[in-house]
Amino acid sequence: MIVKAIGEDDNFLEAAYRAISPEVLALQSKPINPQELQKVRSIQASILTTWDDPHAGYLDFVTHIREHEYLRLYAGQAGLRKVRLFQHNNAIKKKSGHSLHYWVIQRGGGMRVANLFGFRRLLFR
Repeated sequence: MIVKAIGEDDNFLEAAYRAISPEVLALQSKPINPQELQKVRSIQASILTTWDDPHAGYLDFVTHIREHEYLRLYAGQAGLRKVRLFQHNNAIKKKSGHSLHYWVIQRGGGMRVANLFGFRRLLFR
């Protein structure tokens, strides 16, 4: 469906690359660690519309309060990121263990933290 809407394969690759958030693209050639991911999250926190984009992807990187190199990555996508963010927050607050994502957070005994940011958005022009 997306390829049909965009057209040729080259157009699709170009559109897919343009869909990646600039702050995420800036991670290329850098080590992926909690500190670098927090920088991306901080940049996006200052952009009030980050969670408004439809048809978007996001990343939750789970960190540990005492173990500074602890990192677990969970990628997701949603038609409405803001709604999905709300769902994640509720599940984490309720100490849900219904998925590996939530289970890993709960196993941390209150020491593991979910950190979400957006990494791509699809815009149909």
